Amino acid sequence: MFKSIGGKEILTKPTISFIVPVYNKGHALEATLASLLNQDGPFDSEFIFVDDASTDNSVSLLEHNSDPRISIIRNADNRGPAIRLNQGARAARGDYLQFIDADDVLAKQATATMLRILQQEDADVIYGKWEITQKLGLDLLDMTLLPGSGYIVSDSPLHYVLTHSRIARMAAMTTSTCFTASGGCDEQVFVQDESLPLRIARKARRFIDFSGAIIYVPAHDYCNLSRNKVQQHHDGFCVFRNALAQMTDIDQECRRLLGRKAVSCAWKHYNRTMKGSFFSSVFIHYLLSKTHLWSATRELLEKLYRLFDGYQDHIRKPCLELTQ
Repeated sequence: MFKSIGGKEILTKPTISFIVPVYNKGHALEATLASLLNQDGPFDSEFIFVDDASTDNSVSLLEHNSDPRISIIRNADNRGPAIRLNQGARAARGDYLQFIDADDVLAKQATATMLRILQQEDADVIYGKWEITQKLGLDLLDMTLLPGSGYIVSDSPLHYVLTHSRIARMAAMTTSTCFTASGGCDEQVFVQDESLPLRIARKARRFIDFSGAIIYVPAHDYCNLSRNKVQQHHDGFCVFRNALAQMTDIDQECRRLLGRKAVSCAWKHYNRTMKGSFFSSVFIHYLLSKTHLWSATRELLEKLYRLFDGYQDHIRKPCLELTQ
């Protein structure tokens, strides 16, 4: 946002920085961008699009929009959404960061509502829900938050995230301070869906789980990472395994829950992709992980990781310059 001081246009500090990683989303960006520009309320905004070496018209589409609040970070190499989201956050100037995928649509008044609740409850992060639709993106621009949507406040954010489902995707707003303290997404994995809420929650004082659908996911026929179950299970496993190694100061219960989630990802891969047996040691470990006396060992997690060895062609890695 600009304001005039002494006849000169001065760029003011935004309240909210929207961070949007982009890779070959030219088919969807028009609706996503429109939903962002439709957000209004008592705040100033900036919109940071981080292109991940797109080969379609994504960048040119963004360049043709003259809104001065839009900035584009261009990259020559394809590194994945986790790295690009962190890159956008480092460039952000806002006190709050809001994240959205480049093919999703943000509900009307979503930002104003999330910001109000975040400030009212003196919290560090708020996560909303998402809804998968059968509509195209431009047909979703009139979608609003459902009246009466409530929320839960937790003063134990990490434990809350580890014990509640559907806290994923990019339906989040957080303070820039909390995001910086968390280190952002785990850049050792390609997809950010699991690591973003987990790592932010570790550093948050207070977490808000909002029941309303913040994000609407359009129907489209394009391939995307969410359809690659091997990638999802691999990255989920690595996020939880890495967190166990890195979060040495968390309590034993959270460590147990991290181990349980890692084993669950391994079992899903073994069962759904490898068609593994319910009489296998992998399934036994999965059952044991649900008990309160069980905890994951480093040796077990390394053994389970080898289940992905024969599927490396299906797994994107941040260090590889491949086509998403």
